[in-house]
Amino acid sequence: DNPKKTIKWLNKLGNPYSNIALDNTGKIAINWGVYGIPETFVVNSEGIIKYRHVGPITKLDYKKINLFIENNK
Repeated sequence: DNPKKTIKWLNKLGNPYSNIALDNTGKIAINWGVYGIPETFVVNSEGIIKYRHVGPITKLDYKKINLFIENNK
């Protein structure tokens, strides 16, 4: 990737990896019921899981997740 374009993209759209949880002990995975990788969770401001997706995210999945987020603000 072109570093200048990368920085411009991150500045415009934000860093999608800035809010990824670390689970060094595995306790979060157990509490959330994670059983496969990858898994994507949408968590509200109170820490409640509102949406869960198991498996890779396709373009259609991405649209569904974004629509869910937009409708649940």
